[in-house]
Amino acid sequence: MEHPTGRRVRVGAMTGLLMIAAVLAVPASSAEAAARPRCGGLRATIVGTAGDDVLRGTRGKDVIVGRGGNDRIDGRGGADVVCAGSGNDRVTVKGRRSRVRGGPGEDRLRADGPQAVLSGDQGDDVLTAGAGGVALLGGDGDDEITGADVPGRQDGGAGNDLILLGDGNDVAVHGGPGSDRIFGGGGNDRMDGDDDVDECHGGAGTDTCHGGAPGGPENTAADPDFCAPDAEVHISCRIPAVPERWKLAIEGTSNYTNGTNYDTEISWVVTAYVEQYFKQDGRTWYLTAASGLSGSWTGTGRNGECTIEGSGDVVDGDLSVTMALDELSGTYDLQWSGPSVRTPGSISCPWGTSSYSMTNRAADTAKYQTWDTDDPAHPLTGSRTVTPDGPDGGLVVSYTWRLEPAADPS
Repeated sequence: MEHPTGRRVRVGAMTGLLMIAAVLAVPASSAEAAARPRCGGLRATIVGTAGDDVLRGTRGKDVIVGRGGNDRIDGRGGADVVCAGSGNDRVTVKGRRSRVRGGPGEDRLRADGPQAVLSGDQGDDVLTAGAGGVALLGGDGDDEITGADVPGRQDGGAGNDLILLGDGNDVAVHGGPGSDRIFGGGGNDRMDGDDDVDECHGGAGTDTCHGGAPGGPENTAADPDFCAPDAEVHISCRIPAVPERWKLAIEGTSNYTNGTNYDTEISWVVTAYVEQYFKQDGRTWYLTAASGLSGSWTGTGRNGECTIEGSGDVVDGDLSVTMALDELSGTYDLQWSGPSVRTPGSISCPWGTSSYSMTNRAADTAKYQTWDTDDPAHPLTGSRTVTPDGPDGGLVVSYTWRLEPAADPS
């Protein structure tokens, strides 16, 4: 063929070369696409190397594979799918329904888009939800999981995990196998420790703590799982054993008058100990310990034209106490009398002063006081004003008390 310029052109040869080049290019492109790794069953659109990479997605849906190295991956927008691979990686996704797998290594994964799923896989990972409805799955390793204020799902997986909940009502919280610690936020949370020795804390709201195995559904002193008092409902948790010994601090004032020309006021501050005596029908009985009583008293009064005053110490034998804890009703009774006034006071009259023995007849039985059987060693306090001689009698006793577990003095 002759060109308009007069040159001869070999069209057939050129066409053949172009066709050969096109044939050779097609297999290369197909091979490259086939070699791309997959993540979550999807072919990767962004691929890292075996080294430390910085990978950024688009505003659309990306499939990112980090491969090896300590990578930094930012999915940006879209429902991204990320497989960070081996190494200590940092991954952030912002799109709704994104999915991230950390892979082997100590990874830090964060979801700022709702309904994402973060899986730490192997290693001690840190997973954080910055939006609601995010599933945080720690996998193997000692993971730290932090939920958002809008409820999601938290599962520590195998390992000794730390789970921190937000202020929503989180009801899908599992520690997984391992000795886990779970801290509720401001909502009404349900926390399950699952296997091994766990602890959970309720925080604000009405919370449920389930210790899980070992131990059955009942709360017992032998169960190793700890459920803090700020979790309102305890299931399969350890409860402290009923104390063998209590320390009693009691102080009060007894006022007596005959309505005419005689009245006295005696105030006292006493510390005593009560020791477990026997158990029967769900009740644990305590009696005053043989030693350890201490305290003091002061008294004033009037008898006609005369004034009365006195003071002294309280010693062993001057106060009698009986206490009973009732496990069936969750109440306790506290019965006491005293303290005895042994040291003579004085009475001063216009005609002279002489020795005078004052009498303290203070006594009471405080029945059906509230006692928490789920926390049987919690201090017990109360106050009462009573009339031991009846409403028309001349004796009025006002007192307060505090009971707290005490160690055996031996």
